[in-house]
Amino acid sequence: MKTTDYFQGFLDRLNKAGFSIFLEEKPFEAPPQVSSNKQILLASAMNLAAGLAGLPGFQHGVGYSQQHNKETLIEDLKQLQNHCDLIGIKDNFGTCHLRLAISADDIPDESLVGRLAIIHEQAQNFQKYTMSMNYARVRPWVQKLFGGSEGGNVECNVFLIFSAHKRAKEFFERHITKCKHGGLFKKIHTYPHIVDLEDEIYLNHSGKKAVIPK
Repeated sequence: MKTTDYFQGFLDRLNKAGFSIFLEEKPFEAPPQVSSNKQILLASAMNLAAGLAGLPGFQHGVGYSQQHNKETLIEDLKQLQNHCDLIGIKDNFGTCHLRLAISADDIPDESLVGRLAIIHEQAQNFQKYTMSMNYARVRPWVQKLFGGSEGGNVECNVFLIFSAHKRAKEFFERHITKCKHGGLFKKIHTYPHIVDLEDEIYLNHSGKKAVIPK
């Protein structure tokens, strides 16, 4: 599979999945936030779950720390685009999902590892576009689990695209663990995915294989 064909397929899949595509030369539509009615339903469900678990409810509700500022969002996306070739962004029940693609053939391994670290750091900028659970008098570990006034969760999936199977395999074996960032009770997660165009497969950060869709 050619790199250009993969990128076109990647774009098509992002569009079908409801992602907003950021391309500087084209108009950008910011991803819609969860409606007020859905926020109320989510708050009710979370309070019910908290009650069943013996935890305090989210007394101050569920909501966004701020409304989307399109200009600020575009600036954050421009900063992120300095380290990748393509960006898709989506709001899924208040979680910010980022999908990035990098054509990796001409980039040294250590530079790719460094890029993933920078991308993870910059993903924190998107926390202000997430929905968080606001509450009073809860334990610190509950705050870490559900998020506070500073924002909710950001999930960033980065697809590293290699033309040759040998390079894709070697990069996975040597560097994949260094490219994954985040952990338990963390609200920012960055996951690397290896795209092997020669064998037409994906490898996620845990080594699970999948065939590239046609």
